[in-house]
Amino acid sequence: MITLFLLLPLLSIALSVGFADAGWTLSDSSSKRKMPFSLGAFILYSYAALCGQLAVSVAFFSYLPLAYATLVWAIGFYYDWRRSNDVTRNVFAWNDPLILIGILAAMLFAWQLTSTVSFWHWLIAIALLVMLPYTGQKINKHPLFLWKASFCFLVVVFFVIETPQFADVLYVVTVFYIAFVLEGEREACFGTSGALLLGSMAAIWAISTHSLTLQFACLGVSMFFAYIPLARPPSGIGVLRWIGELGISKHE
Repeated sequence: MITLFLLLPLLSIALSVGFADAGWTLSDSSSKRKMPFSLGAFILYSYAALCGQLAVSVAFFSYLPLAYATLVWAIGFYYDWRRSNDVTRNVFAWNDPLILIGILAAMLFAWQLTSTVSFWHWLIAIALLVMLPYTGQKINKHPLFLWKASFCFLVVVFFVIETPQFADVLYVVTVFYIAFVLEGEREACFGTSGALLLGSMAAIWAISTHSLTLQFACLGVSMFFAYIPLARPPSGIGVLRWIGELGISKHE
């Protein structure tokens, strides 16, 4: 675990530099600054490292969810790569074969996770695997919006699950802090790959609880955030403005 901690900052920098050198960058919505979309790859590596440690004891960290999350990230990476080469192209096209492959994979993966429970669990699992990544992409319009939503979800997770080991909590917090700094300083971004990955990981966790109440709650919150207008950052008075600007670097 100590080795994993030491590798995190080095890996985040290496991925950021590598993506930038390869031209895998996207423009910031506010400053038009080019940023590597490396944070999704960083989160995926961090998740894979924990799967190697906890695969036997925790269902969320088993290798099947990791394989599915990797597939979702790869689909998002393709859209990021395509947009980095042609900014006029749409992020999603529902008749794109990759989207159909992703939906089919979600159906099969949901069946695998819910094969021992009811048909309704399967339907809700499919809805979560489709809706939460879609919501992640929708709210990933401004710096740190997706990060703040993911962090709030993570806080809820820590209240719901059994008390985790301190080292695991510290590892997850470190991963999120590195992502917070890199995106806040506009040194890297999540892109579509990171947004879809975080959404799929949230869905996988919700499904792994086998609690229909919690799954309906996640689905309801997801639909709310997917369809509220987020054309611009929160500019209201007081706490909304502070939350919207928290962590975002002011220099260009």
